[in-house]
Amino acid sequence: EWAVGPINKSHVSMQHSNEVGVNALVDLAQYGTLRGRVSGIFSLSGGGVDPGATTYPDFNTSSYSIEAAFLSWQSGNAFPGLGYNAIEMGYGNQNYQVFDGLLFWDGAVDCGVRGACWLSPRKAFREAGTLRLTLGDWLVEGYHLKLNDDPSTGTRLGGGRVEYAFQDWFVKNMKSGFMYFNIYESDEPSRHGLNGFYFYQEATPVPPVPDFQYTTSFVAETNS
Repeated sequence: EWAVGPINKSHVSMQHSNEVGVNALVDLAQYGTLRGRVSGIFSLSGGGVDPGATTYPDFNTSSYSIEAAFLSWQSGNAFPGLGYNAIEMGYGNQNYQVFDGLLFWDGAVDCGVRGACWLSPRKAFREAGTLRLTLGDWLVEGYHLKLNDDPSTGTRLGGGRVEYAFQDWFVKNMKSGFMYFNIYESDEPSRHGLNGFYFYQEATPVPPVPDFQYTTSFVAETNS
């Protein structure tokens, strides 16, 4: 229960995190570019119970875990008929963000045994596979993600996204997107089987007034 009374040693707390990693890039000439990264994050909370009391009843917690560990490929001029970097794919522990990050931005959970609840240094999903095709103003993408939490809830999902971006004499920088995802596996009953539908759009509708912009999003989630 959270209402049992005052929590001792909650007036002062300290948090720390650091990430060390190695990046690699291989230029494959006409066959595109291969990129990779491996990194680890150390995090801790100490001196007292952290804000939100996520470490209670422990006052000092720390954890080290692999953050990034992925390979990605961009096609470059490998398919000149499709355009430069028309195909992108990657797999591993990596960040994945869509639009303004309303639904997909942070693929990891800190707090608790990991500490650093306020800093929240971890962002990479696990088992993150992406395949993206860009043709002119259109983007089509498929993806698979696993939530990086501890203890693990085994939350895995897959989905797809279509995005269209254009500008003309009347509308500047309009972007519209739709995505669908399904959480096909999770130990959390409220997540397991959940379907999500996400529509987003942003634009500068009056080019002579570039500071007049709008952003809108709509999300619907259904589950039995």
